[in-house]
Amino acid sequence: MSDVKSSAMAGARRSVFGAPSQVNTTRSMVLCASGALVGLAIAGVGLFSARGTATHHVPPEDIALVNQRPVLRSDFVTQLESETGETFDQASRAEKLKVLDEMIREELLVQRGLELDFAETDQATRNALAMAMDQQALAEATTSQPTERQLRDFYARDPGRYASDGILTVRHLVLPLNGGAVAPLLEKAREAVAALRANAPVEEVLARYGLTEPRNDGDEFYFAAKIHLGDTVYDEALKLPAGAVSDPLQTADGIHIVKVLEDKVPVPLSFERARLQVLTDFKNAQQARLMQATMKFLRERAKILIASDYADYRPGLPGGRHGARREIGCAYPSGAAHRGAGCRGARRRSHAQREPLRLAHRWRYRARAIHGSGSRGQAPDAFRQGSSLERAARALSRGSPGRLRRR
Repeated sequence: MSDVKSSAMAGARRSVFGAPSQVNTTRSMVLCASGALVGLAIAGVGLFSARGTATHHVPPEDIALVNQRPVLRSDFVTQLESETGETFDQASRAEKLKVLDEMIREELLVQRGLELDFAETDQATRNALAMAMDQQALAEATTSQPTERQLRDFYARDPGRYASDGILTVRHLVLPLNGGAVAPLLEKAREAVAALRANAPVEEVLARYGLTEPRNDGDEFYFAAKIHLGDTVYDEALKLPAGAVSDPLQTADGIHIVKVLEDKVPVPLSFERARLQVLTDFKNAQQARLMQATMKFLRERAKILIASDYADYRPGLPGGRHGARREIGCAYPSGAAHRGAGCRGARRRSHAQREPLRLAHRWRYRARAIHGSGSRGQAPDAFRQGSSLERAARALSRGSPGRLRRR
């Protein structure tokens, strides 16, 4: 009976899978599915049990690996030649080993700093990182040179701003109020003005009428004279021709008298004479546009929460290019709801970005420019996709992520 059952079961199997020497579709599909399932199981085990990709061999382009972070040979050669002042071939073996030890030591310290989250907790590190991102955003302006036509067009937009420095030479006399009656002092000041207009020596007038002269710097540029004289007295002095004496000017600190000895007014400069200043102004304007485009991009993709007692905050606070750099409040991913999480939660989420932060921080130390295009409505290339720091990390990935260059 058992022989009959065994024969029946073998026959059923042969009917489903066919003879081993024959092609059978069902058998092929079952075997393929089994192989795929086994492969997925092995891949899953490897994916969830692996501790990370590691290698025990140093790649040819690297000179060392520090916790799997490479130190590039190109960085090593540059550092060696910078420190020794010799070519790589001329340097001794001891010098090479010394530089290598310095680079490894530096990398260990950098990695430890990242473990301690200095980018979030240390103000000096945050300032350096912000400065590095400034330099990245402005790389296009700092590394490119405008054409002659661009400079001439820029000059033609406002030629009046390019002129020689005006020079003003005055004698500035003051009659202190000292809490006394003003009318007698004004009368004395008028007598002093009359004496000066009668060409009496300034020293004689000082002594006769009890005047003081805060300072006598001789020839001064207009901006310096404005600082020393004050806006009111300076504006009055510019109205006077050489040799003239102003009427008494009463201010909070006394009664002022100005005698103009010489006034060299600014002379407009041609493009050829003002070219260096035009180039500087052109680059400053270009940098301002790039920074504005970068901050516009970053603000649009960020969610910035402001405390209720600073609800009147608006972007673009005074402080220049660097003044608008730091945001108030905590920035969260767009569309994320983190009500009640506070800055602490934002910092916990930012910890996952340590590696991009680390790579972006290289910008301060590497002489490598990341070129971007800051047109209207767009941010520079380095900021267009993903996190700005992640984008910077990708752009710098060809460099040494395990190297901080001293400057």
